[in-house]
Amino acid sequence: MTATDPADPSTTPPSPSSEEQVGEARPLLDVFEGLVVPHANTDDIEVSNTLEIDVQESNLRVRFVGDTHAPSLGSENEVLPGKLEVELLTAGGRTIDTLSMSQLTMSSLKKILTAFTQRDMRERFLGLGRLSGDTFLSQGKLRNLLTQAGAEGVQINSSLGVAPSDIASNYNRQYSRAKSDEDNRERYLDLIERSATLSIVHHGLAQAKALGINKVLVPVHTQSIVAEVSRSREDIDIIWVVPKAAVEGVNLSEDEGGDVVYFSTNPKISPDAEQRLALFSALARGHLTIDERVLCLKGASHSPNLSGYEIVAPPRIFSWISKESLESLQSIPKSSLEVIERVVDIAMKFSREGIEGKYFGATFVVGRGKKLAPFLKQVMHNPLEGLDIEDRSLYDPRFLRTLRAAASVENAVIIRPDGLVSSAWTNIVAPTDEIETRDGWGSRHVSAVAITAVTEAFSVTISESTGDVTLMWAGKPILELSPR
Repeated sequence: MTATDPADPSTTPPSPSSEEQVGEARPLLDVFEGLVVPHANTDDIEVSNTLEIDVQESNLRVRFVGDTHAPSLGSENEVLPGKLEVELLTAGGRTIDTLSMSQLTMSSLKKILTAFTQRDMRERFLGLGRLSGDTFLSQGKLRNLLTQAGAEGVQINSSLGVAPSDIASNYNRQYSRAKSDEDNRERYLDLIERSATLSIVHHGLAQAKALGINKVLVPVHTQSIVAEVSRSREDIDIIWVVPKAAVEGVNLSEDEGGDVVYFSTNPKISPDAEQRLALFSALARGHLTIDERVLCLKGASHSPNLSGYEIVAPPRIFSWISKESLESLQSIPKSSLEVIERVVDIAMKFSREGIEGKYFGATFVVGRGKKLAPFLKQVMHNPLEGLDIEDRSLYDPRFLRTLRAAASVENAVIIRPDGLVSSAWTNIVAPTDEIETRDGWGSRHVSAVAITAVTEAFSVTISESTGDVTLMWAGKPILELSPR
């Protein structure tokens, strides 16, 4: 028997006292399980010595800074190897002061977090979900928190004062002053932007009338833009573009006079991509001819206001366009056009989201099965065979996750004109000899455009290198969009 064998009574260490047996020893990192901010990268947590604590108050951030890899904690009264930092913020997110709390124990830390959340923290931290509490840390709550911490022997350092009442009072005073300044600045900027928007509408419509332009494209984020355009338009036809986020706040319908209302379903699309999609939709539906010029009011990227205007001639935006090709496009049933636009919308969504922070390549083909069949080959197993065809709709949000996984693999996704997905992982074997290619195109783009040259199908590609989305038809690209 060795000297370290625990079975030997003479060498077994004495049992700890009852005071020391408060809790089972466990790593400090495990103690904070369930309290760390959601969606934090687990690998980052494992190597970090800073853990951000998940609290709901909007005017502060709380984090533990120290040795999160301490081997064990066996007592509630053992001093933690670190400190708690409480960052006090303005309403606009600017830091007023960062309180530092040191000489913390498990017992005092629980009581401090209880003061934050008004939650009974007698249960162990391990496995707790998101802390519940107020969404704003008030002056009284901050004072009570600091008083509680001081009573537990916690050392508090702050540039706002020494006594809890002084710290809380000074923070409240600075918060109120900063909020007033921030509110005034926000109101001033909003006033400037709204004034600029009204000026853009007025001068843009006046320019259209002076140049004899009878079509104006208007991105609508607020009802005030609708009202101002309606006052100044006279007999000008309007192509209204209503983003998804503004649908509820804007009073427009698709039957509005002789106008066109284009509802943009992609919430994060850029103003330029939104404009291109609206112009394409207007052309495809016969609301815009090849010879008409359009004055396009420009939406701002991060504001509901307008940023300017430009005059657009369709042939300069869509180089493929001719009277014959436009007539062919306009002969496509509206229901099929809606499916094609839905595929473009989904492709933009997939491109923007990517996989693990990177773009992924994909190909979608929309067409009738019998006409596509000679140019398709199912070499790999169709991963959608286990799903009923009715459960493969592009308009079913539950199916999009499955579609995304299927589209991210090589080969194509084949879609019927009614928006139901026939197959995935399908090879395109259309002839490519006479296809005009572009610099930067790979086999994905070549095969996608090739099948549109020998059938009436449309195809949509996502570029693996740039994330750009391209709509192809009649052997050529007809719409190119960037996710950025």
